[in-house]
Amino acid sequence: MMQTSAEIAPAPTAARDIDGAVFRKVLGNVPTSVSIVAGADADGPFGMVIGSLVSISLAPPLVGLFIDNKSRTLPRLLACDEICINVLGAEHAQFCHDFGREKDRRFQCGRWRQDGGAPQFDLALAWVSGRIERSIVIGDHHLIVVDVRDLNENPVSVETNPLIFFRGAFAA
Repeated sequence: MMQTSAEIAPAPTAARDIDGAVFRKVLGNVPTSVSIVAGADADGPFGMVIGSLVSISLAPPLVGLFIDNKSRTLPRLLACDEICINVLGAEHAQFCHDFGREKDRRFQCGRWRQDGGAPQFDLALAWVSGRIERSIVIGDHHLIVVDVRDLNENPVSVETNPLIFFRGAFAA
């Protein structure tokens, strides 16, 4: 009988001889997509850059993302009714850098629209909107499972390469 996530015992946390810097360097050889996950609450729009968007299921449509347990954005994100994951293109490297640094002005750069839900970046390669179905603490991160309610690709960006993060830097 298959176990549900609620029935799985936590993994042992025995000490290992794996250096964190080496771990990060080795896994830096795996290219990851770059997206901005955004939401809105009574204090206004907010968001963060992520490099961990994964497809989980087609039926029902689910995606996942991983966020550091220490993230100050995490509690706001978990409280949202709706989030939007904006997949960035190769030409968005500087925009992504600025978005990550300009906390108070994040949504003043670029073209954003917010039709009563989570902010959507007009120039994104694709958008995935949905509701957080569950959050699971795994090590030093939360796995956020998103029930996809709407998604689309940007017809203007069909010929654009994705922005990726590889060996500690943006690449296309």
